[in-house]
Amino acid sequence: MEDLLSTAKEWADKKTNAPLPLPANWKPHAASAPPKLSPTVLQSADLFSQGVEPALVAVRREKQIAEATVANHLMTALQHAYPPLLACLPRLQLLFPTVAEIAAIRAVVDGGVAVTDPANRKASIEALGGDKKWYKTLSWYTTLTSVGYPIDEVFANLTAPKPADAEEPADERAAKKAKVE
Repeated sequence: MEDLLSTAKEWADKKTNAPLPLPANWKPHAASAPPKLSPTVLQSADLFSQGVEPALVAVRREKQIAEATVANHLMTALQHAYPPLLACLPRLQLLFPTVAEIAAIRAVVDGGVAVTDPANRKASIEALGGDKKWYKTLSWYTTLTSVGYPIDEVFANLTAPKPADAEEPADERAAKKAKVE
């Protein structure tokens, strides 16, 4: 397990603090058993969809709530594939876990911890080093997997080694090779 966590820490050192990318053709689907889509959740999702930042959503409501509660509301709305929220996925993406965080979570998963099982939440947090920030990160990870975000595919594409000449078209490589000869 420690080898897996050191791999995750190496990822954090490689400027991987950008949020997960949005795959071009990804369309979230409703989760199989999402939490209730209450009027409170809808109010938060609607304000966010109108361009209000999560911290301001928390204070602009009739009854003020914590910013973490707004994030939970957005996750719930995403699990319902709420259309106004889906229309602003690029904004929502900024709240997604970073590549480094996903690397750490994947290391824990590879170590045998079922991080998406609520019964394993405490063990998951402990395996990730015990920092409470992981509660929100694991919630996003669980939400994204429940709505069909292709985490494994995206992560594989982000981490796959690229051959040195893969970016250069074959005909350009051939032309350069001919000049050398």
